[in-house]
Amino acid sequence: MSAAATFLTSLLFFLASFSLSAADLSDLSYEISEETVAITACDPAAAGELVIPNTIEGYPVISIGNGAFRACASLTSVSLPDSVAGIGNSAFLGCIALTGMVMPEAITVIEHSTLSGCADLIELIIPGGVTAIGHDAFSNCSRLTGLLIPGEVTSIG
Repeated sequence: MSAAATFLTSLLFFLASFSLSAADLSDLSYEISEETVAITACDPAAAGELVIPNTIEGYPVISIGNGAFRACASLTSVSLPDSVAGIGNSAFLGCIALTGMVMPEAITVIEHSTLSGCADLIELIIPGGVTAIGHDAFSNCSRLTGLLIPGEVTSIG
């Protein structure tokens, strides 16, 4: 086998050893209470894009808990279902690879440090129903180039 063929074979083996799959439900921990679901944690090794379904075990996903995605440094995007009405403090703190997020229309408050430390965050769409933004909600989001704050916001921490 030639040196080029050996190199190519080694390169293909190396590339094949990486998982190209996106994060999924198996990366999440959640609690079911009163026939609703709250996402409580995410495996820190979760990587890529994550789409959270509208329902889990037949119950609507209505909230993301405090620190649920804290330091999930390899997630690049998280799609939240329209059923989510609450996102806890520091929910996405330190998700450094997260580049964008669309928050569901049901969100009315962006808690403190929600997206703090999301260094690669470029785009964020804040729904029109948001009335309050907590302190440090977007601190250390160094790539965030623009943010449209709805007129309904009456409090910024």
